[in-house]
Amino acid sequence: MDRIVIPCSDDDSCRLPSDNFHQCLLCTNAHSSIVGRLDDIDQELSGKILHREVAVAQLASYKREYEMTRQGIGKLTVEMLMEHYEKHRLNTKGELAREIMYTQTLQTVYREKAIGSHSSTQGLAVNRVAIAEWLKLSKHKVEMLKTYNVMQRHATNQTTTQNATPYEFN
Repeated sequence: MDRIVIPCSDDDSCRLPSDNFHQCLLCTNAHSSIVGRLDDIDQELSGKILHREVAVAQLASYKREYEMTRQGIGKLTVEMLMEHYEKHRLNTKGELAREIMYTQTLQTVYREKAIGSHSSTQGLAVNRVAIAEWLKLSKHKVEMLKTYNVMQRHATNQTTTQNATPYEFN
């Protein structure tokens, strides 16, 4: 049986994700209302602003809440929040948004560098393989956008349902 061996240095890239769960302050307090509010911020802002800015907003919210209630889970940093939400928790909407943006970047590179070239002697040359790859990326991106839009509608419907007040019958 063939094995693939990946050489590693001492950095985090070779550790299994579960290695640090027991040390993560957010993971150990995952069921607290404080972490729940940080999760809500992540869900709301991921895919809309940079991941670091989401962590900065979470930290600011945590500090405000701690100042008001004097209840917390310990000292948090932007780096701790980023590590937790990048490596320990899956935000489907945020991941999908990042994949859509990455696919868009690949399409741009294909469009600018690989699809066509112009020379003074031969005129315009079109690379059919690159066009086929670009079309695959385009179809893939459209499918991801459809999924993302469904997720957005679902989130909007949930918010609307949560804000609705029940009818009163007298």
